[in-house]
Amino acid sequence: MSRIVTPVSRHDIHRLPDWIEVVEFLRAGLQHDLHVVIPQNLESELIDPEKGDYKARLEEQFHSVTVHLIEIEPTGGWPKAPNAFFWHAANFMARNPTIPFMICELDCFPLRINSFDALASQYQSNGNPFFGNINATPWREDEYIEGAKGDLVPNPRAGKIAFSPMGKDDKMMSGCAMYPGDIMLRPTFNGKNSSGLMSDFVKGNESIDQPWDMHLRGAMKAEGMGHTDLIANHWNTVNYRIQDGHIVCDSGEEHEAQRPDWEVRKCGGTVHPAAMFIHGCQDNSLKNLILNDEIPEFIVPRRANVPQKDAPPAQPSKVELLEKKVDGLTSLMEAFLKAQTAQKPQTISEPAPTPKPPVIAQKCEIDTILGFIPDEKNIRLDILAAKMGLDGSKVEEVVKANPDKLILSGKMKWIKRTTVSV
Repeated sequence: MSRIVTPVSRHDIHRLPDWIEVVEFLRAGLQHDLHVVIPQNLESELIDPEKGDYKARLEEQFHSVTVHLIEIEPTGGWPKAPNAFFWHAANFMARNPTIPFMICELDCFPLRINSFDALASQYQSNGNPFFGNINATPWREDEYIEGAKGDLVPNPRAGKIAFSPMGKDDKMMSGCAMYPGDIMLRPTFNGKNSSGLMSDFVKGNESIDQPWDMHLRGAMKAEGMGHTDLIANHWNTVNYRIQDGHIVCDSGEEHEAQRPDWEVRKCGGTVHPAAMFIHGCQDNSLKNLILNDEIPEFIVPRRANVPQKDAPPAQPSKVELLEKKVDGLTSLMEAFLKAQTAQKPQTISEPAPTPKPPVIAQKCEIDTILGFIPDEKNIRLDILAAKMGLDGSKVEEVVKANPDKLILSGKMKWIKRTTVSV
């Protein structure tokens, strides 16, 4: 079990229904705790019945849901507002510092049923407190440069993409990633007298004008920062589609931030086949791929191992090492769950979730099944069976025996009412 932290701001609350729809489709969060960080003045939108009562829907998809309220809504646009959200999220998670957490923003979609499970397992085995997609630190030309007289003058290349002045080894971990639960308690990040790096995010107008993942990269690297291909970072991308068995996307044509004069950073291309999450989609194309059950399965390619005379012993390839990691996810997850169960929180823990009422088993008859399927809507076989409290194979048998009333289709076994033309 792990903690998923999802910040919800006024800027992106419109994305919440899509994110919930994907989570509902995959049923990926049932073994995990969700923590929603939201300004107090937006709380009502989480429970508004006219909008579908988002909180109630989330409670059906996660082991527990905890809402953390920020009294004053962060302002200042990008990156100051997201930085403040991150500070609040880390502060809330420090109430139980022994359990790590994942920052999963609303433009970060899980792709598979076991996405959260796989990331939690790989995090437990990697040995680093910070774990995510690591790549070269993006850099831009400064707004001002030194003039001929030693004074500062406007830079005609301001906002253009440039190489990091710290060299090719300057790397950072993208913000949607795994973090230690005690990040706020670590001296490097939260020093005495508000001298730590985290305090730079909550200084009002004097707050750092640099995104948190970039600002903290040096400290993360010093304390241990591990890379994973399970999170694909494709910032500001659109038009997701399947080509030759791979997920492909295009870079957005306009800059996503509040600086339209900046050069657009190109992050499109082919998504890593091992990805369990994609961060950065700005339209509905990725959501539609997921809901249409079009995400290709990840099958680790195998190489023919042909021994050569007098050849040195073969070393495992990156693909073979990745294959071992993927094959071991289940056992690692079990070990992770046992370890977390044995740990005792050092501070006040989150309140225990209210137990959900048991599901009363229904009769496995066609008329009963039809009563659980809304008109003109689809439902997955496993979800239907869970709602009815029955074994999926029994429900599937009845559905297949009544093709005049129900249709079963797709790898995910979607069930829908048969359309009868009049």
